[in-house]
Amino acid sequence: MLKISDLCVSYGRREELILKHINAEFDKKTLLLGPNGAGKTTLFRTICGLTVKISGKIYIDNIDLDSVFGKPGVIAANIPEIFGLLYLDCYRLLDLYMDLFDSDKDLALSIMEEFGLSEGFLKKKKPHQLSAGQRKIFHNAIALAAKARIKLFDEPFEQLDPARKNKLIECLEKEKAIIILSTHETWLIRKLLSWDVTFMFEGQLFGKLSVKELSDSYLVFEKYPGALLTVETPKVVFSIIKEPKGKPLADFMSLDYVYKLA
Repeated sequence: MLKISDLCVSYGRREELILKHINAEFDKKTLLLGPNGAGKTTLFRTICGLTVKISGKIYIDNIDLDSVFGKPGVIAANIPEIFGLLYLDCYRLLDLYMDLFDSDKDLALSIMEEFGLSEGFLKKKKPHQLSAGQRKIFHNAIALAAKARIKLFDEPFEQLDPARKNKLIECLEKEKAIIILSTHETWLIRKLLSWDVTFMFEGQLFGKLSVKELSDSYLVFEKYPGALLTVETPKVVFSIIKEPKGKPLADFMSLDYVYKLA
């Protein structure tokens, strides 16, 4: 289980809070749904130790993450900065990370092969020489093949064509680890019905619902009595409800449109 307690992260000279007193527990596969700029990537970077927190604690299985920093088998992520530390070709970089994670390199290679990246291709290319879609596949495959209890996938479907998106969904569904998958794309609530959902807006987390509850829900821009969830920030207020009122949540395609419609 990943537990976050009163986590705050600031940014810039004004020390404006980007993550605002976040408290959450993740004990199963979870969609972290929020618009671009909500703080999802910052949250993942903080969990991975790439962004310094100003307060709060992060625990994995009740162990303070600060005390196990860098220990293999704890966290894997598809965040690009993790893979840009060394100037190696993709194959040698893959070999290094599979060794660090005590993981199956053949599994990672088979995943990449399935997504169109051959072993020979990886030996010829450095990560910065890959296209945006190829880099996403490369980072996703390493995280999928890594032996870790918690796996973080930041916008893993970006730059992928529909066929590769479906393949990735199959891989994620087979995964045994606890996954937190950040995205602004609501079409996933029609695909990952066994997952939980937590919303993120303006550096705050809201609720924990099941995807099944959201699969036929509606969004209205008001506080609504008996709502499944109400999100209220300085910029937007909306409720997710079961009654056929407002707009079906799944029709939004991207949560970026919430602000435009509000």
